[in-house]
Amino acid sequence: EQIRIEAQVQLESEPSSGPQLYTNIISQPSLMSAITSIVSHEISTQLIPSTLLQNLFVEMLHPIEDARAISFDVMASALRSPTLSDGKALISVLFNQGLHALVCHRLAHRLWISQRTGLAYYIQSTVSRKYSVDIHPGAKLGLGIYLNAGSVSVFTKL
Repeated sequence: EQIRIEAQVQLESEPSSGPQLYTNIISQPSLMSAITSIVSHEISTQLIPSTLLQNLFVEMLHPIEDARAISFDVMASALRSPTLSDGKALISVLFNQGLHALVCHRLAHRLWISQRTGLAYYIQSTVSRKYSVDIHPGAKLGLGIYLNAGSVSVFTKL
């Protein structure tokens, strides 16, 4: 809800951002839906288009455990990012590459533990190229992680 409120406020001050905010945030039924939609479009390839990726996120991510982890990751990103002095979660959800890489890792990890290792490695490889973040799909991560993509810093306490 906080992110929807931030999107509405953003729309009032910058109406030209309406299509992006409506498509990526306001029309989405949940935070997990919003962020997986954004990430699916960012990491899509000719082999795996964004609609297939979105379906894969829905199929593989746990609706309670992963939704909770992603919520904490969003909070960590909004509160710890040195570039977000105002702590806006909306900006993290839309643009934070470290957060996007973590969401993708959560998918790759679910694929890994489901013995779909080839696809897990494919997601890892794609994410590595896109965000310059390389996390082995077998790595089990907690929640509330802030990852500064493109650097070596990882902050894990919320």
